[in-house]
Amino acid sequence: MKRKRLGEILTEVNLITPTQLVSALAEARKTGRRLGRVLIESGWTSEEDICRTLSQQLQIPMIDLKDKKIEKEVLNLIPPSTCLKYQVIPLGLHGKSLRLAMSNPTDYGAQDDISFITGYPVKAAIASEKEILAYLFRFHSPAPEDHQPAASEANIADMIQIRDIQDQDDIGFDKLEKAAKGGVTRQLTNGIIVNAIKGRASDIHIEPQERDVSVRFRVDGMMREVMNFAKSAHAAAVSRIKIMANLDITIRRKPQDGRGRISIEDKPFDLRVSTLPTFFGEKIVIRILESQSAHPLADLGMPPRILEQLKVLLKRPQGLILVTGPTGSGKTTTLYAALHHIFSSEINVVTIEDPIEYSLPGVNQVQVNPATELTFAKGLRSLLRQDPDVIMIGEIRGALAPGADQSDRQCSQVHRKGGNRCRLPDR
Repeated sequence: MKRKRLGEILTEVNLITPTQLVSALAEARKTGRRLGRVLIESGWTSEEDICRTLSQQLQIPMIDLKDKKIEKEVLNLIPPSTCLKYQVIPLGLHGKSLRLAMSNPTDYGAQDDISFITGYPVKAAIASEKEILAYLFRFHSPAPEDHQPAASEANIADMIQIRDIQDQDDIGFDKLEKAAKGGVTRQLTNGIIVNAIKGRASDIHIEPQERDVSVRFRVDGMMREVMNFAKSAHAAAVSRIKIMANLDITIRRKPQDGRGRISIEDKPFDLRVSTLPTFFGEKIVIRILESQSAHPLADLGMPPRILEQLKVLLKRPQGLILVTGPTGSGKTTTLYAALHHIFSSEINVVTIEDPIEYSLPGVNQVQVNPATELTFAKGLRSLLRQDPDVIMIGEIRGALAPGADQSDRQCSQVHRKGGNRCRLPDR
């Protein structure tokens, strides 16, 4: 029997159009998000419709996990990180098979992996992503030895509602502090993010201290403390943010990096989330990025004389442009605006970045991936064999590949407090 994929099934029953599927697949490949999540966030279908359709077409049961009781021994058959990775919950053993609730039962690779891990053939059922994540959070909530109380069950489902932040979350910091004391995690985390965006912050720092948790915003390159909240709310807030960024909520003693997307007043924002274990608990840093194409150079707020000088430099056929400045000063935004300004169908523009922060139509963008040994240096050597006219290097962190000057133009950034202290070595 042919194994049909999610997109194929949804188009066959006219739940989505072939054009929508192609667009969603491209977005899923670009962002690393699941196809179903892309379709839902694009407004082309709903999670309930996907679950119901897959249940009918695949002739598998649809499971309600809200009041489902699963034996601890069964849940321990699959490592928590694997459950979160594939968004699955083991339901129980039926004869010699393992019944598995999945948010995407057409993920046959996941079924094969779990069959290999457990030693049981898998029989798939379907459950919503929200219910699976809520169940995982409830069962694998932070342990007492971490000295971080877990959230109450009343707030579990609420923690999953993170995709769309509304105006009512825009409240003052004094109310957010009261929300933390009352265990209202959704209001606390949403309120912090909304206040950061409306305050033009580029980064949010959530830093556990001995007795409480400090929240600081970076605005115009400068850090400033905006509030403190109860330490008892820290674990739940961290877990909520991790779920939003598709991180493993069970890993608390290793750094993690992830991405999430929210919308405020119908305006989308990307969030880059980094976790770091510290002496008093996990620190969270959230980089806020507008989900849009690159800004025009004229929108960057440069003085007219500097703007004209930059445009002249960008027209030159050869050269190197370095953008320097402290964290959050707009280096990457400036680089993207420069590429947007010079791009045309007559030139080949390639980039190597970590991470890719904006999608640039027509530009060949490469994501650094140390896990596959694709570093800046190795990636740059490969880019040079791609006949580039313009190369953009997201960040210079050390010695670059020899021969980078074979390209006509290069643009990059360096972390420096001031451009007058940035100097290339003499040759």
